[in-house]
Amino acid sequence: ATGIAQSILSLGLGFYVCRHLKIAWLPWALRSWLVPVVAVCAATFGRMFLPFESASNVLLLVGGYAALLLVIAWLVGVRPALIREEWAMVRSFLRRKAS
Repeated sequence: ATGIAQSILSLGLGFYVCRHLKIAWLPWALRSWLVPVVAVCAATFGRMFLPFESASNVLLLVGGYAALLLVIAWLVGVRPALIREEWAMVRSFLRRKAS
């Protein structure tokens, strides 16, 4: 029930914000609500069918979760160039603090 209530609240608030910012609601909803819900469901089904009974199951789950993470990152627009830019920004912050 909590998940359903949170989903309704998230979609409703997203619709309100998107309307005021004059941006399309559907792409926002797909990225911020549907992708996480599908990912959690996929991870849950993986965990149900591969219990932690053997090392091979654990490795399969870890590999599946890593693949799921990469697919989600690609779906939401994370690309290698973005990671390089962000890493450069973090390094610049760390250099400033060390000085």
